[in-house]
This record gives sequence, C-alpha cells and structure tokens, in this order.
Amino acid sequence: MDVLPSEPPSDVVAGRMPARKHSTASDSCPLTISGARADIENSGSGLTITVSAAADQLLLLRARAHALPDVQGGLAAACPCALTGEAASAPPADISVDDLEGGVRLVVTAKDPADTANLRSALRGQLSRVHGGDCSAP
Repeated sequence: MDVLPSEPPSDVVAGRMPARKHSTASDSCPLTISGARADIENSGSGLTITVSAAADQLLLLRARAHALPDVQGGLAAACPCALTGEAASAPPADISVDDLEGGVRLVVTAKDPADTANLRSALRGQLSRVHGGDCSAP
C-alpha cells in the first residue's frame, strides 16, 4: 500500500475514506457528494475506488462518475485539490466506471504502466484531502 502524505486519518491508511464532511455544488467530483464513502485498493496499473452513497444521492453519484472519463485530466481535474500537491502532477490515466448496488466502481489506470506508483500516490493524497474537507472547490 502506498503511504499517504501528511499523516491522514487511520481509516484512510487502511484504504477506507471517511464520509465527506461537506459538499460543494460547483464541482463534478463524485467523492464530494454529501455522505459519500470510498474504498480504495491498488489494482493492476492503478487504483480501484468503490464509492457508495445514500439512495437519495445515488443518481447524482452515478452521473458524476460516468462523466469522469470525458473530463480532461480525469479524476484529478474533476475533484477539488486538483491543482495542489501531488495531484497537480498526476500522470495521464484512463478511467472506467461500473454501477454497483448502492454506488459505483471507478478503475483508474495509468496510461503508462511505469507511472503506476506516481498515479497511486497522487490520487491517494488528493482523495484524502477531498474526503477530509481540507480543500475548497474551485
């Protein structure tokens, strides 16, 4: 497992992102939906992020998630904190999205397998800031 910067909460290190503390209407990040939870695992040449949300937020979660492959810069650009820290230099990646009961699965894969470690580190750092409420939306 990659080490996250600046000592994130223990549940982030364990691969579970805590529930989002607040959401912003101006972003397109599926992780900023009120009450969204994300499980993060290394997979292949990247990460698998399973995001769940309450039933009343599920349509919004899925809409934002399915829009990610079309966002230039992908997850790093769609979510707050995209232009700070390691996420600003996240390598190019492909994103696939699958609907699951109660959520979605995002598979983020480095376009160049040599960039896998950098991608994982950048996105884990970004996701810990997004879920921790430590950044504001653009």
